[in-house]
Amino acid sequence: GPSVELGKSLFESTNLGSNGKSCATCHASGKGLQNIGSYDDAQLKKIVNSCVQNALKGKAFSPDAQELDSLLAYLRTL
Repeated sequence: GPSVELGKSLFESTNLGSNGKSCATCHASGKGLQNIGSYDDAQLKKIVNSCVQNALKGKAFSPDAQELDSLLAYLRTL
């Protein structure tokens, strides 16, 4: 199932997109994610998928994907 460890690995991975960047490229140590607690999971999933598609040039996750749930779990720790 989903895990914080998998989320951290995905957050740091350059394989989510096609441009060699990772979530951590823009959000090192949680930079810019201070207000993450104000979003519910559905909103946060949309935001994450938007970043994956636009910033990383990757494919969006299915809303029920274990990887997306893992990313949310990790983001909630920042």
